[in-house]
Amino acid sequence: MSRWDEPTANYPTERRCTATNRKGQQCGKYAIRGGSVCTAHGGRTPAVKRKAQQTLAVAQARADAAAALAHEGLKPVGDPVIELGKAAREIVAMKDALAARVNALTDPTYAAMGEEKPRVELALYERALDRTVKVLDVLGRHDLEARRVQVEEQTARLFMFVLQGVFLDLDLSAEQHERSLSVAREWVGKALEGVAPGDLPQNLER
Repeated sequence: MSRWDEPTANYPTERRCTATNRKGQQCGKYAIRGGSVCTAHGGRTPAVKRKAQQTLAVAQARADAAAALAHEGLKPVGDPVIELGKAAREIVAMKDALAARVNALTDPTYAAMGEEKPRVELALYERALDRTVKVLDVLGRHDLEARRVQVEEQTARLFMFVLQGVFLDLDLSAEQHERSLSVAREWVGKALEGVAPGDLPQNLER
């Protein structure tokens, strides 16, 4: 048996060769690793071998990536619109912080080995400014900011729907019900404006 025929431990039924024999029945041999046919049904051809190798390489890469994420305790990226918006805010905040540092400089240059050189704050600010322009251009061209707002508004409406159902189940008076919804809308508005991670409750249990 060649290495292409050799089955791994407990090959599932779907790893059998998908070709059919003369009786019209599915071939009983194992497909080559990464492929769908056995060596008797085309598994030895270079094209099939190349495709099988590509399939195995992709599967291994995905397994390695999943293992790395699990090892580092990382979570997959959520909604790309929301994540890009967060990145844009961080980039703009960095640009503003560096701008403040540049404005505070008494001299934009310093002497080094007899030469006048620009301070590092200027270079960092220029890079941050360039990144800000690029990310804002992406947001503008794809209207991602509008999409982000739409996602947040949909989330807020869903949250208000849940709260309204809770208030109804609590059998509040009409005045209490209206007051509760008013307060909920106020806090949802604050949440949409942005909440620092440190302001969020760490434990919801009382």
